[in-house]
Amino acid sequence: MATFREGDWVQITPTADKRWGHWSDEHTTMTGHIGVIDAIQQDDADPSVTYVSVSLLDKVGDPFTRAWFLEKHIIKSSKYDHEMGEDFKRACDELQEWEEMRRKLLDDSLRRTFGIADKKKLKRPKKKTNLASSTKGSQAQLVDGWEEVTDEILLEDVYDDISIDDIYANIAYPDGTD
Repeated sequence: MATFREGDWVQITPTADKRWGHWSDEHTTMTGHIGVIDAIQQDDADPSVTYVSVSLLDKVGDPFTRAWFLEKHIIKSSKYDHEMGEDFKRACDELQEWEEMRRKLLDDSLRRTFGIADKKKLKRPKKKTNLASSTKGSQAQLVDGWEEVTDEILLEDVYDDISIDDIYANIAYPDGTD
């Protein structure tokens, strides 16, 4: 087992030790975190048992939580691990914010593209007024304005004039295709 001294950086074991009679909710909240040893004390009744006081530090470096653990509850660590862990958490939080913003922008873009809009944000266009009314006089005016006579074209006649061979005869295929 490692020997610990005051000022050493240690990590508290990631699992709670409910079998130890002094384990509390405060100990459980500290599991997995990295802190600094404040004090070391031998048990008066059993000299093989060593108690270690561990403090968790905030971002400034001030202790905000302190508890006593057994030696078997802590793992030797370093200040570098503590700082890298904090930086990693901060980077992950920033990434989550960027991902959320990207996801929102992508969703908005897809909604605009496919015409699916929020009903709250949807602004219905106003009906246009003062258009040609549907009275007989206005319809007669529109029809009277047409001067040429039109012939009715049947699609059947158009398709009779065009054959499938004519359509495919003008297509250029790349070399090597049949």
